[in-house]
Amino acid sequence: MLNEGLHLPDVGAVILLRPTESPIVFYQQIGRCIQVGADQAPIIFDFVNNFRSIRAGDFLQDLEDAKSLEKAKRADFGLEEYAPTVQVIDETKEIIAVFDEIEDRLASWESMYEKLLNYKKSHNLRQSRRLGL
Repeated sequence: MLNEGLHLPDVGAVILLRPTESPIVFYQQIGRCIQVGADQAPIIFDFVNNFRSIRAGDFLQDLEDAKSLEKAKRADFGLEEYAPTVQVIDETKEIIAVFDEIEDRLASWESMYEKLLNYKKSHNLRQSRRLGL
């Protein structure tokens, strides 16, 4: 029920856990994190491979069709063309690697500092006096 028509501002990621073969449902699900003027690119975790069942080519064609339709509508109203650049990166990763990356992004300054010290120690890097390392 989390994907049923709820669009909140500043949602930058979605996690897809429900398989679907419906392009409409898929587009609604990923649309929850797509926002014009957002500071960061949206992230979509598709843990059930909906992107494969929808077929990337169909999605990209639908996107181009929608852009052409919007361009025509804007031209009818005398508005300048506006079409944000959309880049689709289809990448498959092991789930443990994904969780490790998320953990790294959420890590505190202190834990990252500790990782730096461990890295320097394990690679026998010269200590820096300026940083107190």
